[in-house]
Amino acid sequence: MLPTSRKLPFIDVPVIDLGPVWSGDAAQRRAVADELADVCRRAGRLYLQNHGVAQHAIDGIFHTAEQY
Repeated sequence: MLPTSRKLPFIDVPVIDLGPVWSGDAAQRRAVADELADVCRRAGRLYLQNHGVAQHAIDGIFHTAEQY
């Protein structure tokens, strides 16, 4: 049986900063990867910041969701 993640209140969803991934520093990239793996094991959900997705694309996704 697969392990289950711990249920967190919505306000406790971890935030992962992807900014260091774009720095070119291998140690920083590895640290972000390790953090992502840990959060996925513990919480099963997360927010990403500095992900590089353009705001107009995000707005379009929300607009499409509202229309649906």
